[in-house]
Amino acid sequence: MVRRRCPLMAEAICLVGHRQTRNRGTLGGSLCHLDPSAELVSVAAALDATVIVACPNGQREIAFADFPVAYMTPAIEPNELVTAVRFPVWPKGHGYAFIEFARRHGDFAIVSAGALLVEDEAGKIQRAAVVIGGMGMVPIRAAELEQALIGHAPHDKLLREACETCRKLDAVDDVHAPASYRQHLATVLSRRALEAASARLPSRAAAAPAS
Repeated sequence: MVRRRCPLMAEAICLVGHRQTRNRGTLGGSLCHLDPSAELVSVAAALDATVIVACPNGQREIAFADFPVAYMTPAIEPNELVTAVRFPVWPKGHGYAFIEFARRHGDFAIVSAGALLVEDEAGKIQRAAVVIGGMGMVPIRAAELEQALIGHAPHDKLLREACETCRKLDAVDDVHAPASYRQHLATVLSRRALEAASARLPSRAAAAPAS
């Protein structure tokens, strides 16, 4: 069901650690840990998820954009518990892709990129979401890149030029990679994710040669 209704999550989960990690971890636990390189954290950002938390006095809903308050610190009180997460479902036939660069399979990503696309009847992008993980305190929605795609067919020149905006995103320097390297990865991976997502759009999939 997840693969059919929310394929971005299904693709991202395959990159989470190893099978033992995936079998023992939980979705809510990953979101509360809030590592900016974690795949499910990026998926929640891309899909504009809503986190439901409960305490003895009742429950409240937190938009995922408001969920991080500091590095690896979610907006939940000491007496609150995450009880559910709602992921809005994109329309049938949307394009999607999630890719990352890590030193080894199973490691946290140095940078990741997730993309979602919806096309109109003319094959032009009607809706887009691009999230970059591993750049800073939280995954970043590449708003300038998303806007550059709207109203255009996703051809190679457009994707290359639009993804260059990722070089301007704020990024951290740490022992794993300098900020400039992360910005370069964001530019390259966002383009690759968008290329894969656009190839899954109905107009592109129908035109692809049979294998």
